[in-house]
Amino acid sequence: MILGHKISNLKWDDYLILFIFFILIILPEYFPNYYIEFLVPWIIGWATINSPLGIKFSNFFFSIAWLILCWIFYLKNSTFFPLLPILGYINYQIIRGIYWLNYKREFIPVFFHNSGFELRYSKSENRRADKHDGYFSLINFTTGLIIFVIYLLWLKDNELI
Repeated sequence: MILGHKISNLKWDDYLILFIFFILIILPEYFPNYYIEFLVPWIIGWATINSPLGIKFSNFFFSIAWLILCWIFYLKNSTFFPLLPILGYINYQIIRGIYWLNYKREFIPVFFHNSGFELRYSKSENRRADKHDGYFSLINFTTGLIIFVIYLLWLKDNELI
C-alpha cells in the first residue's frame, strides 16, 4: 500500500471507465462547442463527488491514470473548466484520507436518491457500506458541491466564462 492506495492490477471495468474518460477528453476537439467544453468537465467532476466511482481511486494505478487524463484534459482545453475533475478528485482523496484515519478501512461511496442513500457492497473491500460511509459520502458531495460553486463563481468574477 502507498498512502492507503492498493497496488493491484486494473480490472476490465477500470479500463472501461478510463477509456470513457479518454473519449470525453477528446470530444471537445472533434465537436468544438462551448456547451461540450462546459458539460464534459462538469459531468466528470460531478461523477467524482456524487457516485461510487471514488472506490476506484483506492487503486494506485487507477489514480495515476486518472490524474494523467485530468492533466491531459486540462492541457488540451482553452478554458479552466477541466480543473473540475481534478478538484473533485482532490476533494475525494481528502475525504477518503480522513475516513481512513478515523476507521482504518477504505471508504465506500454510496448512491444518493430521494429517500436517503443506498448502501453498496464492495467486492474489493469485502464489506457492505455502513452509516459512516453514508455520512462521509454526504460530506464528500457537500464539500465537492461547495468547491465547484466557488470555483465557477471565481471563473465568472474573473470573466473566464
